[in-house]
Amino acid sequence: MLPAELKQMIYRKEVPNFLIFIDNDPYQAFVYKAQIARLVGQPVNYYPTLEEAVYDASMVLSDDCMYVVQMDGSKGLNEKHQALLQALKDTGKYSIVMLENYNEKKNSLNAFKNNVVVFNKQDTKHLFEYAVKVCASNNVVIPQEELLALIEKSNNDFGVVINTLEQLCTLSKMGKDISFYNFVDYREGNLFELIDMIIARNENAWQYSTLVKDSPSVITFNLYRKAREKTKATNSAYYMKLMGLCEKVFNGINDGSIKESWALKYLIYNAFL
Repeated sequence: MLPAELKQMIYRKEVPNFLIFIDNDPYQAFVYKAQIARLVGQPVNYYPTLEEAVYDASMVLSDDCMYVVQMDGSKGLNEKHQALLQALKDTGKYSIVMLENYNEKKNSLNAFKNNVVVFNKQDTKHLFEYAVKVCASNNVVIPQEELLALIEKSNNDFGVVINTLEQLCTLSKMGKDISFYNFVDYREGNLFELIDMIIARNENAWQYSTLVKDSPSVITFNLYRKAREKTKATNSAYYMKLMGLCEKVFNGINDGSIKESWALKYLIYNAFL
């Protein structure tokens, strides 16, 4: 199923209770997830594992929740995963499983083919046309070569392009000079660039984190040190909260209560709440 088909389902208010998002373009998947949540009028619960989502969805006290699970599909889906997906579908409650790094050769979703939505990256032409429209509607002048550089450095990520353009338009309306704005290169990841993005609550941190090769423990430790420096300098409640969150995640990784594969997403998601 393509996003356009899902869009029509949302418009008709006929959204299936169970969907699998193959999110090659995370921003699009996020937007549709938010639209479905508004449509069904239920709070959203995120889960690091299918097991936890299936267990909670089967509980009577959780009837009013929509479940979102994020999985790494690069290693393939085994029989256990297939059974858990079916169990989540059979609960009849609204559930979305978001598969990252999906490898079609290693995964078989034939049993759920009517529930799979594929979000592919936009090509440069469509992203450029969109960027030109955004600039025009905000009366902001950005040279075409700069827009193309943004798209190239974003690795054709729709979410990164949108968030960056929004930042530039806001700065321009505030009278700031945006002619020397340095675009972050999302084709390669840097630990300290990611930490600065989280500290600044930059919405692109989620996408950028997938490029950073350092372990979640190393990222969390360095983020804690940066948050501590900021706390001493500003006594900000946000940085103090971030320190506590880093401690929780770091200790959770070490004692096994937080899976390392999920730790970084958990950290970024809660840092922005």
